Amino acid sequence: MEEACAPKPCLEFSTKVQIANESFQIVLAQKSENLLIKINQMNSVPPTSYESEFSKKELDRTSKYFKMFDDINELFPEIQNKFEKNEYIIKKGENSLLIYFNISIKNIPDFSLTIKKSNISINSTVDALCELVNKVLADNKNMQKEIKELKNKITNLENDIKELKQTKLKELKEEKEKNNIIDSDILKNKEDKIMVCNWIKQNTKFKFNLLYKVSRDGDRISTFAEKVKGKAPTLILIKSKAGYKFGGYTTVEWNMTGNYTYKEDKFAFIFSINNKQKFNLKKGGERYAICGDPNHFAFGGGHNLTIWDNCTSSDNSKDYSYNHTYDTTQNYELTGGSQSFYVEELEVYQVIFD
Repeated sequence: MEEACAPKPCLEFSTKVQIANESFQIVLAQKSENLLIKINQMNSVPPTSYESEFSKKELDRTSKYFKMFDDINELFPEIQNKFEKNEYIIKKGENSLLIYFNISIKNIPDFSLTIKKSNISINSTVDALCELVNKVLADNKNMQKEIKELKNKITNLENDIKELKQTKLKELKEEKEKNNIIDSDILKNKEDKIMVCNWIKQNTKFKFNLLYKVSRDGDRISTFAEKVKGKAPTLILIKSKAGYKFGGYTTVEWNMTGNYTYKEDKFAFIFSINNKQKFNLKKGGERYAICGDPNHFAFGGGHNLTIWDNCTSSDNSKDYSYNHTYDTTQNYELTGGSQSFYVEELEVYQVIFD
């Protein structure tokens, strides 16, 4: 007679972490065949918790790292080990916490998990307490008075929280303007945003006015020409469908009316976000800094970088990169090794100097 298989152990791990002035308790647990991550913010008012449950299939879609393990039982010690070794970073979002895990395996990038917010209602907690007090001390008039005073305190606390939230939003807005933060779907990393701003000009305050966005306005060059007409300087951010991020900057207006209309600009440059590298004009290249016509716009003569009409549905846009107007050092340096590419997103900003 075969012995019955022993049930799988119920795994659980808990740790505390301090981020700035905020304390969090992280609980990692196995829930059925799923991985449960629960995070309690210990010093928040009102009390706040974050909780998300992940199946093995969901984790496999998040990162190739998870596919190395057969089930949650094998994966659990690996995730626990990363918490124990502090191989993670927690960042707060508006309604979630993002946990970024560090991976030191070739060809497997770092990954993140989103832990969703679940507020504990102050009102519901106080009402339950009041109901219990009323049942136990129904005949005590003094207690009724204290309950009324407590509710007034709760109302005042809610008003304080609302005012604090509005103040925080105002501070964030002021901080955003102070640090020249671009509200971009392509540049999401704060360090990358600051890097591009410093490329434009260091120690200078300016704002960004979104003129054109492919996902919003479509991928026709005629629309691009209409949106950027008479606007300068402009910063162009591009994300290819292969995931590479790059772009260019010019201080002169685009001319999209004639065939291959070049404009001179000694301050223009192109750049790679992935490589964190800026490419300036070669000597004498300022005459061919940018080029436009009814079917495309480009940086450089030759060109170094070209965006054609219907760029999201056709791979006719090009990265010629090396040995043209800008000082790139190798072929296809912007797009990671591919001359032709599809555009996933493209944003054009007018840069406004204070």
